[in-house]
Amino acid sequence: MNNCITCHIGKIKSYKEAPLMPKDHLEILKNDSPCINCHRNTGHKTGLGADDVFKNQ
Repeated sequence: MNNCITCHIGKIKSYKEAPLMPKDHLEILKNDSPCINCHRNTGHKTGLGADDVFKNQ
């Protein structure tokens, strides 16, 4: 979930095209519900560089 949030709150400026998470998701996050509970079919094509960004986390 943290990997999703990092890009989808606009924290990583090099991924400006990542859609921002809607504000109504705050309640879902407070309940520690994993993103994939609702976004099961969401995925990213390879080559986004996400592996490099999250390698040290």
